[in-house]
This record gives sequence, structure tokens and C-alpha cells, in this order.
Amino acid sequence: MSIHLTFHGAEGTVTGSCIHLQTENTQILIDCGLQQENDSLSKQSEFQFDVSEIDAVILTHGHLDHSGRVPFLVNTGFQGVIYGHYATCEIAKVIWNDCSRIHSESEQLYDESFVTAACRKCMPIGYNVPMQIKDLCFTLRDAGHILGSSSCAGGNKKKKDSFLRRCWSCKYTDHS
Repeated sequence: MSIHLTFHGAEGTVTGSCIHLQTENTQILIDCGLQQENDSLSKQSEFQFDVSEIDAVILTHGHLDHSGRVPFLVNTGFQGVIYGHYATCEIAKVIWNDCSRIHSESEQLYDESFVTAACRKCMPIGYNVPMQIKDLCFTLRDAGHILGSSSCAGGNKKKKDSFLRRCWSCKYTDHS
């Protein structure tokens, strides 16, 4: 199985984590965060991938820079499931609601209706519970960053530990 990773955020910055993982049969996002260094939210209103082809989102934790664009993703055609630890999903819901109220109308990325739609897609799961998305399986592990934060161990459903063992984590750091 070949894996392709594309980083759509948190490159050269601290915020906006969004990792697009693709196999021949599956496309997932690991986080879909808001880039807080940007002066304008309108720059974040487009995705560099076809939203309708994303099968699932896995949230590593609920902070805005890891989950903040999820309601907008849902409103632009995402039909899949949003996975995260129980606490991550609850924290994300609070943050999404706050974000929908804080920004001025001219800078608002989403409103409460987007948040409601995103909340309906959340599937809270516990740590160490094997989950499957098409040809991928994953398990969330306690990362210790904040309540509910997770690292993700993943693999092929036929060969559980075939790739990316423990490489999905709370933060991506560019060491170049």
C-alpha cells in the first residue's frame, strides 16, 4: 500500500494543522485547524483538495489550530465522520461555537449552523479502541498535551502495523 502525505497547514508556522493522508482507496485528514497567524480568515476559506473525496477526519485534540476549520469543511461538502477522543470532541464543539460568535460578519468563516452540522458528524471514541476507515485502521493513544489529546497509530487493515506507527501526533515540526 502506498501512502501520500500532504501538509496543508502548520508548515513554517505554529498553527493550522491539516495533514491529508491518501492511499489508493482512502483519504483522511488528520486535524483541520485554523491558521491563527493570518490577519484574514477569508484566506482560509478554500481547501487545496476535493473536500467531497475526504472519507474521515481524525482530530488529535480540540484546540482551534487543530480543529477550527472543521465546521467550514462540513459546509463545503465533507460527508464523512469526524473521529476524536470523547474529550476532544466536547472541547472542539465549545471552541467551534465560540469561533462562530467571535469574528465580525465580514471575517466570519462559519456560523452556528455550520457548527451544528459538524457536531452531528462527530464520533467520539476512547483511547486504545481499534477503528477502521476503508483500508486503514487506527487507534488513538493518550498524548498528554491537553484533556483528550491523542497520538494516532495506524496501519493497513490487513497488516495492522504496516506503516505510520505512532507518527500522527499533536504537533508537526518542520526541522528544515
